[in-house]
Amino acid sequence: MMVIMMNDSNLSSMSQIKSFLSESEGIEFNRKYRKEAYRWIEDTLMRFHYVILAKKNKGLIRRYLMKVTGYSRSQLTRHINQYCNTGQLRIKEYDRHKFQKKYTPQDIQLLAKTARLHDSPNGASLKKTLERMAREYGKEEYSNIANISVSHIYNLKLKYLGSNLYN
Repeated sequence: MMVIMMNDSNLSSMSQIKSFLSESEGIEFNRKYRKEAYRWIEDTLMRFHYVILAKKNKGLIRRYLMKVTGYSRSQLTRHINQYCNTGQLRIKEYDRHKFQKKYTPQDIQLLAKTARLHDSPNGASLKKTLERMAREYGKEEYSNIANISVSHIYNLKLKYLGSNLYN
């Protein structure tokens, strides 16, 4: 696959942009990498001083950006707004929400150790043993794992069955 890089640094006036749009009507551009597209959009907005342009010229620049990048009108609106608000255009990093882990690796090790010592009982009796260790015998290390549900005991058994944790 051949990659062609476009050098548009010679385009410096609105009339050149207008003629480019009319002459390239049948041509379709495809962006290869999002990072390069963002950088090019930012450079173009900076080069043409988009923020201080008249409304008519802003529309022309917007059409030019849409043509070259293939982004939709709404996508470009978001990008342009980000540029106008911050002076730069950056890819937003996806931050996946992760629930906080309730049981530490030490808790899971303790659960496995207790299960081995009691000949791997079923989940309900293992839960009762954990509760007894924390409440009746006052073992502080069992205080967190004693609140585990029976179904979560089985989830952990399935997750760690292949490892040496439960064996």
